[in-house]
Amino acid sequence: MELLGRQTRVDALTPTDLEKLRAALAKDRGPVALAMDIRVTRMVLKYAYDAGLIDRPVRVAMLKQPSRRVLREYRQRNGQRMLEADEIRALLVVAKQPMKAMVLLGVNGGLGNTDIACLPKSAFNPNGWLNYPRPKTAVDRRIPLWPETVKALQEAIAVRPEPDNPADGDLVFLTRSGRRWVEHSRGEKRTWKDAIGLEFGKLLRLPRCPACGALQTRQHVEKCSACEWGQTIDRGWGKLHRPGINFYVLRHVCETIGGENGDQVATDYVMGHVRNDMASLYRERISDDRLRRVTEHVRQWLFGADDDAEAGNDDV
Repeated sequence: MELLGRQTRVDALTPTDLEKLRAALAKDRGPVALAMDIRVTRMVLKYAYDAGLIDRPVRVAMLKQPSRRVLREYRQRNGQRMLEADEIRALLVVAKQPMKAMVLLGVNGGLGNTDIACLPKSAFNPNGWLNYPRPKTAVDRRIPLWPETVKALQEAIAVRPEPDNPADGDLVFLTRSGRRWVEHSRGEKRTWKDAIGLEFGKLLRLPRCPACGALQTRQHVEKCSACEWGQTIDRGWGKLHRPGINFYVLRHVCETIGGENGDQVATDYVMGHVRNDMASLYRERISDDRLRRVTEHVRQWLFGADDDAEAGNDDV
């Protein structure tokens, strides 16, 4: 607004104006965020013309997307958007409810921030299944839940506060104040509040012992002889936080490890992905056994073999 002027008419925007806008956006955004902002801006301008809000289309050629090469180089510099099994286990040790349940849902079934914030109790079957179309796309999704995930969900529901808005009464997760964890406001000034991302970010920034890999909090100290936690002591510890790592990365984990099972069709169904091909059009169902093989593959990657998983669950 400040760059183009609040009183500037949309249909009066010139290619030079849009070139300046792109340059301003690029100053404080990486290529991925820049690509998203350009995509959204172009969509808004197209909608304005299609809806008859402006009399002529805005020429958007100067709002160029970052090239694929730039995006690839950016990804190479910042590394994979992944958390490894030992890192996720470390998060689960220190995560309190309901964040523990949220993390497990992210890895178990690829649920993202908004998926979790909108998750209704009615989608959760205590026998171990989640029947939950994605709020973003309405694509059907049926997810076999691990015993660890079922237990964490039950614990989270048991301590859930009363809703501030009665319309949110069926939601699995609510903040301490009874609000949704992800909120969108479409008033005069559109806002977006993501409390899931904020709380998960706090976990990512906890000091991590370089010897045993444990995350350090006042409640979890002295995991090994090298990691007596002290707020004022600098031991050169690392953190899980790094560029591109946030709660949504758990969806990357589920897709990456689940796909290694070799059944991409079943992995897509768990993730809520849809492909625009004839096979997807003709396919009427996917067996529960195929879905279980996907999520069990991820579970064994995270916790180890069944016996080890049961032992490790005490820490989770």
